[in-house]
Amino acid sequence: MVRFLFIAFALLAFSCSPTNQTVGGACSDDRDCKDRCLKSWPGGFCTVDCRDDRDCPSDTVCSDRDGGVCLLLCDDNRWCRDTLDDNDYKCDDVRNRDDRDIRDDVCVPD
Repeated sequence: MVRFLFIAFALLAFSCSPTNQTVGGACSDDRDCKDRCLKSWPGGFCTVDCRDDRDCPSDTVCSDRDGGVCLLLCDDNRWCRDTLDDNDYKCDDVRNRDDRDIRDDVCVPD
């Protein structure tokens, strides 16, 4: 039984995406994230400061929000994080910081 629990825990630990601490994870302080925590967003939101898309991890883009931050790309609301207090995130089009004529579908507070 102990061996099973150890294997289950190991699989769970390795299946957790490290990008949560980079972009999209919950946080309460900048120390919870690789770069920055948007504390005013529901449940906090880990992100990376950016000037253009090249500064962002894969599956994210540089948005014009909060002085230029990387946000998760999405196709619909199911791609975005739910929070415990029902202040969920939604998939919405936001201006791209690199090319302001482009709008990207990203996860933002509802």
